[in-house]
Amino acid sequence: ALDTFKLKEPVLDSFCGVGTTLLACKKRGMESIGTDVSPLAVLASKVKTRNYGLKEIENEFQKFQALKPQPIERIPIDPRIRKLFYHEALGTIWFYKTQIEQIENDKVRDFFWLALIDTTGRCANVVKVGGSLRKQKKPDMPVAKLFLGKIKKMMLDIRQAQFNLKKTDSNSDKKNNFNSNSPNEPSVLEMDCRQLDLEDES
Repeated sequence: ALDTFKLKEPVLDSFCGVGTTLLACKKRGMESIGTDVSPLAVLASKVKTRNYGLKEIENEFQKFQALKPQPIERIPIDPRIRKLFYHEALGTIWFYKTQIEQIENDKVRDFFWLALIDTTGRCANVVKVGGSLRKQKKPDMPVAKLFLGKIKKMMLDIRQAQFNLKKTDSNSDKKNNFNSNSPNEPSVLEMDCRQLDLEDES
């Protein structure tokens, strides 16, 4: 749509979801703004479109690889949610949650949060049916393996984006410039788009 309708920046995606349009703008070096009422969507959009120092993520990842999740006798969570998980799996998720909360860098912490959220959804004894969730027993999943594997996949995506950036011809047109690590990070806001204060005819 960006190329088809020849949109000019800044681009506003008022229902940004997981940030697909924002990322497309970023690849083209275009300024963009996204809003969504879903905290999860906003988190996913931010993580997908941020600039990262990969070394800092790798260092944090090595710390997590060395961790051995400790069993938790009583997990302080709503019993209705507790029933959706195997006890050991939920304990491991909770262990990683407490570790992520200790990460000082906001960008790195959000990066790990998204990986844990994805892992939690895969380990829960629920399936998505339309717009709702239905309880359904699944095999007991290896939380640590899934969580660390998800982080590896996300780091690989960053490396690939940075590799593509290096291959980009510096003389190429702006619209063709894959620049996923450019300084123009999109602004992503958790809000109802009806509350935006827009200029007339914008």
